[in-house]
Amino acid sequence: MNIKAMCWNVQGCGHPKFLTAVKQYLRDNRPDFLGIVESRISGTRTDSVISSLGFPYSHRIESLGFSGGIWLCWHHSVQVTVLLHHFQYLHCEITCRHSGNSFLITIIYASPNSTKQKTLRPHLTNLALSVAKPWLLMGDFNATLDVSETKGGKGSTQASRDFQDFIFACGLRDLGFQGLDFTWSRGMTYARLDRMLCNEQWDEYFPETCVTHLFRMRSDHIPLLLQVGHVRQASNSRHFRYFTGWQRHVDFDRMMADNWQFSDSLSDTIHRFTAAADVWNTTVFGYIGAKKRSIMARLRGAQKALERKHSGFLISLEHDLRLELESILDQEELLWQQKSRSEWINSCDRNTTYFHRMASQRKARNKIRALKLPNGSWCDNETTLCNEAAHFFRALYGADPVPNSDYNITCMFPTIDPLVMGTLCNVPTSQEILEALRAMAPIKAPGLDGLHAEFFQKQWHVVGADVCRSIQRIFQGGVLEPSLNRTALIFIPKKDVPQSFADFRPIGLCSVIYKLLTKIIVRRLKSVMPLLIHPMQTGFIFGRSINDNVILNQEVIHSMRAKKTKQGWMTLKIDLEKAFDKV
Repeated sequence: MNIKAMCWNVQGCGHPKFLTAVKQYLRDNRPDFLGIVESRISGTRTDSVISSLGFPYSHRIESLGFSGGIWLCWHHSVQVTVLLHHFQYLHCEITCRHSGNSFLITIIYASPNSTKQKTLRPHLTNLALSVAKPWLLMGDFNATLDVSETKGGKGSTQASRDFQDFIFACGLRDLGFQGLDFTWSRGMTYARLDRMLCNEQWDEYFPETCVTHLFRMRSDHIPLLLQVGHVRQASNSRHFRYFTGWQRHVDFDRMMADNWQFSDSLSDTIHRFTAAADVWNTTVFGYIGAKKRSIMARLRGAQKALERKHSGFLISLEHDLRLELESILDQEELLWQQKSRSEWINSCDRNTTYFHRMASQRKARNKIRALKLPNGSWCDNETTLCNEAAHFFRALYGADPVPNSDYNITCMFPTIDPLVMGTLCNVPTSQEILEALRAMAPIKAPGLDGLHAEFFQKQWHVVGADVCRSIQRIFQGGVLEPSLNRTALIFIPKKDVPQSFADFRPIGLCSVIYKLLTKIIVRRLKSVMPLLIHPMQTGFIFGRSINDNVILNQEVIHSMRAKKTKQGWMTLKIDLEKAFDKV
C-alpha cells in the first residue's frame, strides 16, 4: 500500500496567503488526503476555500467563532467513512481503493485551553479500548513529551507527564520524524506540539511508515507529511545469518558434523559451513511461517475429524501435531528475539508479539531516509547519500595527506616491567580462549560471516579445537586471515533525529574470531592500564567513572559563578571527533 497524507495547523484559512501556501505544499507532496486543523472559518466561506484546493471529497467540523475547526479532504484513491466527530477530533476509517487495506485515522486539534484539553483525552482513551485495527492519530496535541521538545520557553513538567501517561494508557507510540526538530515557533520560542502516534496494529501492518516535518510557511505550525510504503527498497543481496533455532532441529547436529571440516584455514572452513547451512535452511529446516500455517491447518483438520469419529490414530496424530506446533512457536519466538536484539525478557515466556514489534520498530528507526548535505540541502537520493557517507568517513578515518611534524616531547612516559610484558604476549591456553568466548553476549549483531557468539558457544565441542589452533597461531606470529579481519561499519544515531552523518556513531561489526583476539588482549591489559594511565583520566579504566569528570566540571562552573572578584574567568568547550588513532 502506497499512501501519502498531510496534516497542518493552519491558524486560519481566511488569510489571503493561505491558499498560496497550501497549494505549494500540495504540488510538492501530492497527498491522497489532507487534514487541516484550526481553520477558524465556517459556512459558505469554507465551501469556497475547500473547492479551490482540488479535492473532490471533504468533511469538516465547523469552527466555533474564531477558534477550532477541523477539515478532511481526500482524492479518489481513498475511501473515507466518518465514524465520530468532536470539537477537538475527527475519527474516520480510510480504505485504499487500490490495495483494499483499511485503517483508522484520528485528526486532532487539542485546545490550548487546559480545561478543554482535559476533556479530549478521556474520549481518546475510551476510543483506544474499542479499536481493533491499525490506528493513527495526527495533528496538534498542544503538548510536549519532555523538555527536549521545547526551546526558549518554560515547559510544564507535569503537563509532559500527563501526556506521557495518556500515550501509555492508549497503547500508542510516537512515530518519530525527519526534518526540522520543532513544529511550532513564535519569536524565540520553539516546541514540538504536532506529531503522529500509532498503535501496535499499525506497526504490524505498516512498518514502513515515515513522518516528515516540512518547512514553515505562513502559519506558526509546520505541516506533517505521512508516507506509508513510499520508501526506498533495500538491496536484493542477502547475507548469511545464523539462526539460533536451528540447534533445536533433529538434523542440525548431523549437518554440523558433515560440513565443519577444518582444512588449515579457519576462514575457508567458515565459508564452506555457512554455504552448506544456507542450503540446509532452505531444503530441510524450511520457512517458519509456512511451516506454522501448514501444521495449524493439519491440526484443525485432525481435531475436526476427531469430533466426528474417535480414532486412536487421530488422537496420536493430534498429539504429535500439537508438539510440533509448540516447537515451531518456540523457534518463531527465537527468530524475532534474535531480530529484536532483546535479551532481558525471561526466556521461558513466549513473547513473539513483543519481539516482533521491537524488531519492526528497530528496523524503521534504523532506516536513513533523508539527511542534510554539507551545503545545507536535504537529500533522499540513495546514491548521493552513499557517496556522501563514503566521503565523510573516509575523511574522518583516512590518513592525513601531510605527515605530522616531529614533536619535541620532554616528558617521560611510564614503562612496563619486562616480566609483565611477557605475560601480555604469552600464547593463550584453550581455557583462556573459552572463557573469553563465554563472556560474550550470545546474539549480538554478527560480523560479515553471519555467525553469532552463541554458535561457537553451543558448538564448542565441534569447533573449539580449530578455533583455539587458529588463535594460538596468530599469537605465535601468524597472520590474521583477511576475511576474518573484515568489518561491517554500521551507524548508530547519537540523537533521536539525526540530520547529518556527523550525528551518527560508527560501530564496527567484527567476526567472533576477531572479537576473541581483542577480548583476550583487553583482559590481559586490565592489570597493566592503571600503571600507564594518569589518575586524572577517568575513562576506560576499571573502577573509575567518567561521571567524575562531569561532577568536577559542574563544581568548576559553580565556583566561577560564585567568585566575586574583578578578575574575569573563561571556559572553553571543545568538540572532538575521535577516530581511534587520532583526534
